[in-house]
Amino acid sequence: MKIFAISIAAIAGAILAGVSEPSSINSFSKVTHSNSKASTRYERTPASGPCFGRSDYPHESVHVPYTVNVTAETVCPGKEVSIRTTLYRHRWLIFRDSVSASNSGKNSVRINVALKCKWKSGDPAIEYVVESAHKEQGGSIGVTRLHRYLKC
Repeated sequence: MKIFAISIAAIAGAILAGVSEPSSINSFSKVTHSNSKASTRYERTPASGPCFGRSDYPHESVHVPYTVNVTAETVCPGKEVSIRTTLYRHRWLIFRDSVSASNSGKNSVRINVALKCKWKSGDPAIEYVVESAHKEQGGSIGVTRLHRYLKC
């Protein structure tokens, strides 16, 4: 079951990034998928070299009240890299809000995305999901997909 979920996340991340999954992944491992509720601040793609991608867990902003933030980063020394990150509310049926951002550069890139919190006192926590596709110039892709339930 876990392998199936990871495969789905890899395909979704590749689609999210607007690329097809390469036949071989040489700098990044394929996917980091976590539904941990631990206090960890971020997850990294397992690296098979100096390249990696990481995404923060969705969290309440300390700068802008009633906002959920995520920072994501792709690092690969000496290479062109890119990242595409989407933050959304899971199962927010008809009015699904999401925000996406992308960036590219040499050696490393970082982006921030934010959504207004829709939680109201007395409601259950809302699940926020972040999906990031990390890519290096050779075509290798790593995907991080994380979620957290928030009452913000």
